[in-house]
Amino acid sequence: MPSAIFSAEESQRIAADYANGANCCSLAIQEGVSRTAIVTAIRRAGGAVRSSAEECRKRRKADYTGQQVGDFFVEGYRRDPASGRMKWHCVCACGARRAVNARYFETGNRRCWDCSRSGGRTRGLSAAERRARYGNCLYSVDESAFEGEVTERMAYFAGLLITDGFVSHNAKTGGKSVGVNLQADDVAILEELREFLKSSHPIHFYTSTRPKTGAVLRYTRLLISSTRLVDSVARFGVVPHKTHTAVAPDFVLNNRHWWRGCVDGDGMITSNSHGKPTFGLCGTKSLVTQFAEYLRQTITFRAGVRRDKSIWCLYVSGQAAVEGIRLLYEGASVSLARKQAAATDVMRAYPG
Repeated sequence: MPSAIFSAEESQRIAADYANGANCCSLAIQEGVSRTAIVTAIRRAGGAVRSSAEECRKRRKADYTGQQVGDFFVEGYRRDPASGRMKWHCVCACGARRAVNARYFETGNRRCWDCSRSGGRTRGLSAAERRARYGNCLYSVDESAFEGEVTERMAYFAGLLITDGFVSHNAKTGGKSVGVNLQADDVAILEELREFLKSSHPIHFYTSTRPKTGAVLRYTRLLISSTRLVDSVARFGVVPHKTHTAVAPDFVLNNRHWWRGCVDGDGMITSNSHGKPTFGLCGTKSLVTQFAEYLRQTITFRAGVRRDKSIWCLYVSGQAAVEGIRLLYEGASVSLARKQAAATDVMRAYPG
């Protein structure tokens, strides 16, 4: 708990423990707060805080040996030969020794640098073996997720990527990244994508302000750097600068999971001015035309692909929209929550 809500009795107890030999870092670990909170509590109780050198002289190395903090085992204070400052020396679970200051233990990342960079996969390996096997990867990911036979989840997420995803190449470093941006309320589908990729990459949130209205919009993003992953999604048409060139590959033209991913990305399920359900997709002319041809295999409708400024759209209303929604969303195991909810409402209102 923060020091601001430490009671007077608790502050006195902490100050007494500190005066009897405990140090700020061990008390912080014990109380589950930061070192600064402990220092503030001691000073509020009228105590004086020792310097790092005094702490080192006060405590013996044996007092720390074997104390486990996260993935580290604390060995005690030592003087860092490079800076001359007193630091804790710790042993990571992989056997690596590292000097860290007290603030390092306030974060959730308590592993050594190499284990942190690889998600803990480097334990028991030498530095040369780590570099040869994993390189300098920061997070873990299943780079073969989009390889092999096309499954429902693979097709769906590929469809989502070709509409709302992006691919970037770093000309300077040669690195390649694939990512997807969505509304902040749609973060659940990014969590499912991360689970599908077996990834430890973080999901970030950010805001964007519209210059004309001043409205602040919240978005969420998942970005993964992996050359092999980028190369594997390319077979689905997810390539750089695909905004005006996106096209569905032949092997997913009749895959309803692929088209559901596309509709979840750049499609719509709503009602028109007459209260009838409306269903559609926007994108490149090639992609939307392929979608119209897919629907016409089982659904009869008169609507055609129309241009709307820089994009092309297909809007289907009435019974044709109900049949299209049922075709893509009925019995789906993965979909965008708000689109699935809208589709479920339509299917209930118009039982087939």
